[in-house]
Amino acid sequence: MLGDEAELYQRLAARLERIVRAEVRAPQEVIEDACHFAWTQLINHRERVDRDKAMTWLARTAIRQAWKLNRREQRELSLDATEEER
Repeated sequence: MLGDEAELYQRLAARLERIVRAEVRAPQEVIEDACHFAWTQLINHRERVDRDKAMTWLARTAIRQAWKLNRREQRELSLDATEEER
């Protein structure tokens, strides 16, 4: 898949964001960060990802990252609320 990343991004970026938004209830910033993470990982692992499976790989990676970021954000909100109660 070497060298196809820009074309793939133009073709798949909006679709990836829609898929992640549909699967994960999270703020827009979390969705965007998760998609960015997935694209970065695709570039880092491009020799291992088949072009035909790139959308599935990106979606799985971004959804998992969005869940992780969302959990982290929820923990931070809980800690902030606890500190405000003191």
